[in-house]
Amino acid sequence: MTLLTGFIYAMYFVILGLGFRIALKSLIKNQSIIGSKIEEITHAFFLGVFLHIVIFNSLQILDCPPNLLLAAIGLLVLLSVVLIIWQFKPVFTTKEKHHWNRRIIFITSLVIICSGLTYWSGYILPNIAWDSWAVWEGRAQQWVFHGLNTSIVNWDEWLLEEKSLFNQAANYPEGLSLIYYFPMLISNNSFATTHVVYLFAFAMMSLFMIKRLARSSESLHLLAFFVIILYTTPMISNHLMIQGYADIWMAMYILLLILTFIDFNESKQTDTGISLICYLIVLPMLKLEGWVWLLLFALAYILVRLWQSKFKNWIGVFILLFALLITFGLINFSFTFGDLVINHQRIVIFNLIDTPIQFQNITDQLLISFFWQNNWSIIWLGLPFLILTYFTQRHDQVYRVVQTFFMIAFIFFLFLFYFTEASKWALDLTAINRLILQLTPCYLFLLFNMLIKVENLNHKTKEPKTHP
Repeated sequence: MTLLTGFIYAMYFVILGLGFRIALKSLIKNQSIIGSKIEEITHAFFLGVFLHIVIFNSLQILDCPPNLLLAAIGLLVLLSVVLIIWQFKPVFTTKEKHHWNRRIIFITSLVIICSGLTYWSGYILPNIAWDSWAVWEGRAQQWVFHGLNTSIVNWDEWLLEEKSLFNQAANYPEGLSLIYYFPMLISNNSFATTHVVYLFAFAMMSLFMIKRLARSSESLHLLAFFVIILYTTPMISNHLMIQGYADIWMAMYILLLILTFIDFNESKQTDTGISLICYLIVLPMLKLEGWVWLLLFALAYILVRLWQSKFKNWIGVFILLFALLITFGLINFSFTFGDLVINHQRIVIFNLIDTPIQFQNITDQLLISFFWQNNWSIIWLGLPFLILTYFTQRHDQVYRVVQTFFMIAFIFFLFLFYFTEASKWALDLTAINRLILQLTPCYLFLLFNMLIKVENLNHKTKEPKTHP
């Protein structure tokens, strides 16, 4: 029964997202779809999650009672179903190459088996993740009992506000709690239902990524090996078995973001661009560091565009100017929504981070997190080669942006744990693992994309030369 309710909840997101995509394509008079059924369903699901969060946030403001809320969602789903029926053929009759059908059957079967084993492993484990029962699931329970619009605040505010509720992580974004809230409003077995949704989301993301890699590789063994690595990589398997953290959602949306960025630059379709914007917006709705990844992605895009323009010589000037501003403490501003202070002693970026700059040697913890905490940690031995090919090989602008984003994000990751108060979360081996998790699917995609290019290059060099 749990599997059925979980699958129904996942289909709710797919229907919601698919209805949105069909309505969007009708408005912009674009009847083409992104490419394949896998890609279409994947985008529909993750857009459905985004719309669910936005809609429920809106209903919070309107103070809708549960019955009216369910009626509004039911009406929206019904409208989406009507749109899907209306556009049934254009959505589901994509022609795919015959040789891919055999591979997709095998790879999909492998993904289903891995998902089933993960579900079984997680089903027999207790819910030990405090972020789940105390924050994400706990906050959803508070809404169920006290109303979706009830204010949930930190301890100091709770002491002053009689009608508010206390949660120790009230400053966390509400996105994941809103995903828990809907099934919890209907059934008491919501945690198991949401577990199925986690696995469905990861399975679709995996197939989407494999479909992208399959465009460049004919090797079934390499793609199957990639699936095994995805489901047994450190922290990914743990977060799929013991759900409750938002980091696995961040990892999936970051990966989906870069794949959609690649698709948009290839197709230049308006609906793909809008999907890209939605994925950027949803990042800070899931975790505060989503703002960081959003800004770093924008920075990567700007840097690559500048480097490929006639203004590339100004990059060094801008970096030098920024260093001087930090050295002399000239970045010191105060706004109504927070302060912006960056100097060699302290960093304050609105409500995202407020920490002194202090060096802490966390090298041992870094090595443990990368190499010694689980199987398949050997994948991180590919990081130096990935960095090397970034400088030694020519890449088109799209992949250069993606690679630059990963490099900047990795540098920020090292700076955060070596030079800020976040080092305490590295010393106890907690947050350092979860930030690695958020970047791992992106890293794996870039790593296997590099391996495929090497494989293709070796294949070309071994081909016999023909003489006229």
